[in-house]
Amino acid sequence: MPATGRRVMEGAVKWEGVLSVPQSGIYEFVLEGVEHADLLVDGQSAIFRWGAEGASRGSRRLELAAGVPHAVTVVLRAIRDQVRIRLGWVPPWQASATENDEEMAAAIRQADAVLFFGGLDHQSDVEGADRCDLGLPGGQDALIARVTAINPRTVVVLAGGSPVVMPWLDRVPAVLWMWYAGMEGGNAVADVLLGRVNPCGKLPFTFPARLQDSPAHALHDYAPEKCRYQEGVFVGYRWFDARGIAPLFCFGHGLSYTSFIYDDLEVAAHGHGRGWRGTVSARITNAGSRPGAEVAQLYLEDVEASQPRPPRELKGFVKLRLKPGESRRVVFRLKADDLAFFCPVTGRWVAEPGRFRVHLGASSRDLRLTGGFTYAVNKTASGGYAALG
Repeated sequence: MPATGRRVMEGAVKWEGVLSVPQSGIYEFVLEGVEHADLLVDGQSAIFRWGAEGASRGSRRLELAAGVPHAVTVVLRAIRDQVRIRLGWVPPWQASATENDEEMAAAIRQADAVLFFGGLDHQSDVEGADRCDLGLPGGQDALIARVTAINPRTVVVLAGGSPVVMPWLDRVPAVLWMWYAGMEGGNAVADVLLGRVNPCGKLPFTFPARLQDSPAHALHDYAPEKCRYQEGVFVGYRWFDARGIAPLFCFGHGLSYTSFIYDDLEVAAHGHGRGWRGTVSARITNAGSRPGAEVAQLYLEDVEASQPRPPRELKGFVKLRLKPGESRRVVFRLKADDLAFFCPVTGRWVAEPGRFRVHLGASSRDLRLTGGFTYAVNKTASGGYAALG
């Protein structure tokens, strides 16, 4: 792409050029460098980072037509003594060997299993710049769909640090999320895939089934320069629970090569006011044939709150490593502060008297045991009750 650069105002530089692409399709543009920069394609703003302090990278997917000259302009402001800026683009995914190479397609078809490694990278998954959608970049979703159509015994291994949608999920037997595993990530993933290590991680955030389910988009709150977070206290999994939205993967989710049984729930509470104390315990048993670890999660539900509160709030989690057939009790201890919420009327943290339910399980949506207690602010009798379910 031939380009020329010129100073357009004091402390600002503009680069202009023409891009002609060999193939029509979706191209992903990436602009890296200082925070005050603007990318325009065919006169339309594609990446806008003026005033976005600290942003060092932005990306945008645009549809370009082959054989048509596309005007590309980069405007850089706040010139300092040394400035580096980089513009790049990723071409659309082209027909893969699975379509055009019969030898490759035959190898995929005859394989006992296929391992697909993909995911996000630090051009599309960064701090200081938003992703435009939840799809995998570079046409990976289409590629996974084509590979699974040839061989359904395809295991997908994905790197990344933020959620993605998986339109092919019902066609694969397993998905392994490896995060950004570092220089020993290959060995770690191999140990998991070969069964040397039993995976036991749990998701620290919700994977939406679609972008529109996310609070900012559902509330029309998302804007290039400001997001007001209008969901209030219903942040993260609390939003999905309050709205009854089914996620792709819920907060706290994570599978294992073994299974765990939760039973024998006990809930005890005594005292009142600031001196109130509660205990929740249960027995967890490794019911499978492999040693493994389970992360038991305790969620609290305020049944009679005077202010809007999430249906359930995480109050604690404990990780237990158990041998096959081994059982152990997990214990959670609560105090009055764990029952409190910030009251916008009084401007104080408040623990209101009334009934509370406790939910114990393997994730925010896989709740195995339910019980409860009554909290009192004075010497009115309080106690715990428990139920299995």
